[in-house]
Amino acid sequence: MVHGVYREGSEGLRWHQWCRGARLAYGPTMRSGARPDETRGEMRYHRGQGERLELHSIVIVSLHSPKEKLWGELLALHPAGVTLRGIDLNSFDDFIRQVLHPEGERIGLPTLFFPMARVERIALDEPSGSIPSLAEGFERKVGRSLLDYLALFA
Repeated sequence: MVHGVYREGSEGLRWHQWCRGARLAYGPTMRSGARPDETRGEMRYHRGQGERLELHSIVIVSLHSPKEKLWGELLALHPAGVTLRGIDLNSFDDFIRQVLHPEGERIGLPTLFFPMARVERIALDEPSGSIPSLAEGFERKVGRSLLDYLALFA
């Protein structure tokens, strides 16, 4: 469940959101009297030490109703929902095969929007001990990072 509140600060109002113990702050700050839909800027995530979830991070988004997991680049995170350029996690191996196919066309990833009511969790795609992240596996197999690969389609 996601909880949020606008808080008054020295620079005006700022949206703060808590999702299962994580604190998300949207910036730049809003001036007093501004409407919430006028807020634009980058999103920052702080939890623990050194971990940061920022725009253009490679993430895994868990959804419910129906249950899905998606992997890709985080493009936007707003109170209305999440915008991601990615694929269903079950299609990861097929996507890599298509990218590596010598006679196939270059394929990008679709841009997807999911309303916040469906979002269960957003996790950084990080390695766990000796297990590499999906992005590291993509880079090892394809020879370039996912962000470099997606830049070909921008």
